[in-house]
Amino acid sequence: MDRNHLYRYCEHCEEFISARTFLRHKEAYYDDHTRIWSKDCQSVPSTSEEEGDDGGAIQLNSGSDNSEGLSDDEMDNSTAELQATEDCLEDEVDDGEVWEGVNVSEIEGRFSSFVAQMTTIFPTSIIGLHSCLNVNSNDFRRLVSCPKCHTLYEFEKCFVDKAKMIPKVCSFSKFPNHPHRPRRQHCGSQLLRAVVTKDGDHKFYPLKVYCYKPLIESLQTLLSKPGVLNSCEHWRERKIPKDTLCDIYDGKIWEEFQYVNGSAFLAAPHNIGLMINVDWFTPFKHTPYSVGAVYLSLMNLPRSKRFLKENMILFGLIPGPNEPPLNINSYLEPLVEELKVLWSEGMVINMPDNPGQQVHLKAGLLCVACDIPAARKVCGFLGHMAKLGCSKCTKEFHINCETGHACFGCFDDGEDESPLRNESDHREQADLASMQTTQAARDRIESQYGSRFTALMLLEYFDCVRFHIVDPMHNLFLGTAKHIMKNVWLDDIEPIIPKRFHAMMQEKVDKCETPSSMGRIPHKIASSFSSFTADQWKTWTMVFSMYALHGVLEQEHLECWYLFVQACNILVSPMLKIHDAMEGHKLLLQFCKQFQRLYECTSVDHAWQQAQLSLSILVALHGFRCLSHYSSAAYIASLTASGSNSNTLYALYNITTPLFHLLSGSVEAALQSQATKQF
Repeated sequence: MDRNHLYRYCEHCEEFISARTFLRHKEAYYDDHTRIWSKDCQSVPSTSEEEGDDGGAIQLNSGSDNSEGLSDDEMDNSTAELQATEDCLEDEVDDGEVWEGVNVSEIEGRFSSFVAQMTTIFPTSIIGLHSCLNVNSNDFRRLVSCPKCHTLYEFEKCFVDKAKMIPKVCSFSKFPNHPHRPRRQHCGSQLLRAVVTKDGDHKFYPLKVYCYKPLIESLQTLLSKPGVLNSCEHWRERKIPKDTLCDIYDGKIWEEFQYVNGSAFLAAPHNIGLMINVDWFTPFKHTPYSVGAVYLSLMNLPRSKRFLKENMILFGLIPGPNEPPLNINSYLEPLVEELKVLWSEGMVINMPDNPGQQVHLKAGLLCVACDIPAARKVCGFLGHMAKLGCSKCTKEFHINCETGHACFGCFDDGEDESPLRNESDHREQADLASMQTTQAARDRIESQYGSRFTALMLLEYFDCVRFHIVDPMHNLFLGTAKHIMKNVWLDDIEPIIPKRFHAMMQEKVDKCETPSSMGRIPHKIASSFSSFTADQWKTWTMVFSMYALHGVLEQEHLECWYLFVQACNILVSPMLKIHDAMEGHKLLLQFCKQFQRLYECTSVDHAWQQAQLSLSILVALHGFRCLSHYSSAAYIASLTASGSNSNTLYALYNITTPLFHLLSGSVEAALQSQATKQF
C-alpha cells in the first residue's frame, strides 16, 4: 500500500497526520454543516437544532463573544452579516457551488484539502512515474560486459546450456594466432553471478551491463519533435561576412561534406552531421567509481539549441568502476554498426508539422569533442604521455627517465614544427599494429607510430586525425589555467602567491558588479581556488584574473599570464576573423615560451600548438563546448542514489529527459482533472 494514503492534512494541526488521528480531530474540530475547521474544540459550532441561531457562527468568526463592548447598532450589523453568511452556506449545501459571500476560511480549508489530495496523485516510485507519464524507461538494450576485457555478449549467449542454466565464461582471445599455444588462451572471466531468490530458485545476473539505446530510434524520437527538423535547416540561411569564423559551418570539414563522391550529403535537405562526446563521471559520493557516458549531438542545430539536454542523445553508459585502459572499441561497435546504416541507407522520419508526410535522410559522424584522454581512446592514438603523444603531428617528446613524464617544451629550438599526421598513414599503422600476434610486437609498433586501431576506422568516411578537436574547456580552463594557479603559483613548497594575498584577491573580486549573463562569480579564491568548476575557471581567467592579480604578481609573471588571457578571449569568442585565429595561435606560442623560461617547466600542453589547425578545419572552439557534455554528466550523476547501477542510471535519464515535454501533457491533464473534481 502507498504510504501517502496513510496520512491526511489536518487544518487544526496544519500538518500531515495519520489517518486514525485525522478522524479523531475531524470529529472534534470540524463542522460538517459549515465545513470549517476550528482551533478550539469548544468553539466548534453545533449543528443540532437545539442551538438554532444562538450565535454559534459568531464564536467561529470572532473567536470570542462579540456581544461584549458592542453597541446595539453594531450588534445588529454584525448579526445581519453573519446571517448572510449562514444563508450562503445553506445555499452551498443545496446547490453545491457558492459564487458570492464565501468566507476566506472556507476557501483556505477547501484549498488545503485539494493540496492534500494532490499529494496522492504524484507517484512515489519510479514504476509509478512510468505509469503516470506513460514513459517506457526500459526502452534500451542491455549487453553483458566482460569485467576483464570488456567484450560484449547477448545475455542468451552467456550460457553453455540454458535449459540447465549452466553459464559460460568469456571466450575472447586477444592473440588467437600467437605462435605459442598457451598464449592463445581465452579470457576466461566470469560473466554471470548466481542469485538465490526467496522462493529458492537460482537465477543468473550479469556482473557488468552495458546499457545503450539504438541511435536510429533516438534520432527518430528527437527529429519527430515539433520544430527540431526545421531548426536543423536554419544553417542554410546564415549570412556571415567573408573570412569570419562563427561555427562549424564555416570550417573545411563542413564544406567538404556538402558533396561526397559526387553525391550530395550536407547539400541535400535534412541530412545530419553528428558530434560525439565520451566522458567519465563519478555518480556516487566518497566512492572511487567511474561511469562512462557516450553522447551525440546534432551539429545542424543552431548553437543556442545544440547542447540543450532535451536535444542531446545519450547513446550508452559504460560500466565502471574503472575506465577501459586503452580503447573503448567494444562499446563503440554497436554505434558504428548503426552509423554505417545511416550513412549508406539512411532512415525515414515522420514530419511532425505535416502528419502523414515522411522524409528520408542520412547522417554521418563528423566530429569528436572529448578531453585528451578520451579523444585518444576514441580516435585510436596513444596517451598524451607517450613519446608520440600528439594526435595532430608526429613530434617526439623526450621522456624524463626519473619521473617518467613527457617533456612538452622545446618551443625555442624549432622542434615544434613537426610533420602533421594524415588519415591514410594512421589507418595503415593501426592495421599493422592490430595484425601483430604477440603483445610485445604490438606494443613496439604502437610506440613507433603512436597509433592503434579504433572501431571508428570501420566508417569509410571518418578521418580520425582531422575529425577530433582540441577541447577548450579541458585544455584551456581545467588544464592550463588550473595547473598554473594550483601547481605553480600556489605551490605548497615555494608559492609565488602567498596565502596572505588570497583574501585580498577574493575581496577585489567580490566588489565587482557584473551582469547576470556572465555566470557565477568565483567565491572560493580565499580557500586556494578549491572546487572550482570549469565555468568558474573560465570566468576567473577571462574576466577577473588580471584585475585580481594586479599588485599581487610580479610584473613578468603578470605579463606571461596576460598572453594566455588574451589568447583565451580570442579563441573562445563566438565570432572571430581568420587573422584573429592566427593571432590567438601566436599568443599561445608566446605564452608557452615565456612560461618555459620563467618556471623551467615543460608541463604546458603541446595540444595548443595545434589549436590553429582545429580552428581552420572544424571551426570554432566556441561551438564545441564540452562544458555542455560536462553538465550532462553532472546531471546524470545527480539522478543517482547510493547503490544504483548502469540500468538505473539509464532508466532515470530515460524518464527525466522526456519529462520536460510531458509536463505540459499528461501531468497537466491529471492536475486539471483533479482540480475539476475538487472545485
